[in-house]
Amino acid sequence: MLGATLKEKLLGKTMSVGDVKEFVLTSTPSYQFKDALSGLEKEGSVEPVNAPPKRRPGTYPDEELLLRFGNAKREVQLPLF
Repeated sequence: MLGATLKEKLLGKTMSVGDVKEFVLTSTPSYQFKDALSGLEKEGSVEPVNAPPKRRPGTYPDEELLLRFGNAKREVQLPLF
């Protein structure tokens, strides 16, 4: 549910993890935003902009990390024949 809200409200924006945290705490009834970010990153709706080289996907230890919110990348299955 929070993931859908973030996707809808932040589409097209680039924000720091700290700004996303503030948005979640002040604009939604939720507080566990990192799980939602992880799911959005997994589906391709969130892309880290300035991630350190050894960062593990789905982790957000640095509140200065920038995240770009966009549409999920969809894989297209081409017919075999």
